[in-house]
Amino acid sequence: MSAGFTLHIDTSALMATARNIKRAEKVVPIAIWRGMLDGSRKVTTVVKRALKEQSGAKKLKTVTERVTVMPSASALRYVIAVSGKTTDIKDFGAKKTGKGINASPWNNPRLFKRSFYLEGMYMARTTSKRFPIRTLHGPNLAKEAMTGVVPGRFELTVRYEIPPKILARVAAALGSGKA
Repeated sequence: MSAGFTLHIDTSALMATARNIKRAEKVVPIAIWRGMLDGSRKVTTVVKRALKEQSGAKKLKTVTERVTVMPSASALRYVIAVSGKTTDIKDFGAKKTGKGINASPWNNPRLFKRSFYLEGMYMARTTSKRFPIRTLHGPNLAKEAMTGVVPGRFELTVRYEIPPKILARVAAALGSGKA
């Protein structure tokens, strides 16, 4: 009598794993992108609020008008750009007084010497003579974004907000098949 044996290998579990890996290749990058967007929106809000606080702007709209977000799904990048466009001094609480223009850029009330209000614009003389004159402007928000508390709050928020959002999106995508 010959002793023989038969080997049966069930590859159905292996095939299911291969199908899951193929599906993951499609859904994980989308989930990472969506998680990054979720976290980046919060980062943008924190940056705008910090910039408003640091510059002394009276309204968040002053900052929002100069902040642009540029998401790029192909590069998995989310850029927060702050325009160097001048800010109007009236966005910083400018008021005309008998001695000149009083405003609070950087939350620091000050009287601008040789300044005056003319036809809806805040102006200042550049010398002690009558001319030349120039318009008064508030802080440059692009420069402000790179100094003070803004970079620190940006880095802290990125560190604590984006990774959990990405992990949650990836877990949901792998668990349910949706991103």
